[in-house]
Amino acid sequence: MIDAVFALLGGLALAGARGELFVRGVVGVARWARIPAGIVAVTVAAFATSSRELSVSVNAALAGSPEIGLGDALGSNVVNVGFILGVALLMGEMTHDLAGVRRDLSVAAGACTCRWASAC
Repeated sequence: MIDAVFALLGGLALAGARGELFVRGVVGVARWARIPAGIVAVTVAAFATSSRELSVSVNAALAGSPEIGLGDALGSNVVNVGFILGVALLMGEMTHDLAGVRRDLSVAAGACTCRWASAC
């Protein structure tokens, strides 16, 4: 059990250190290219975070199982949205109106239903 805790803490420390190196590298590329650092950071970070899904999707499509790539992309988006909402809730209270929630939920559910109904 102690080994698992140390492994988790070590992994978090390494992820933080590597993230710092990543940010420094992005800022260096921005300075070299004379482009605002925000634009380069968003572009490079978006590609870096999506490259795993791209790799899984390409390998799954080549293996004849494109549904694995679709599941990977959908699962990644669900986790990202849930994480952002969780962090936002930790920072403070979120207010909403019930009519807006019903409208948004019905549109989201309808969009999913329409997409998959035509595939079946």
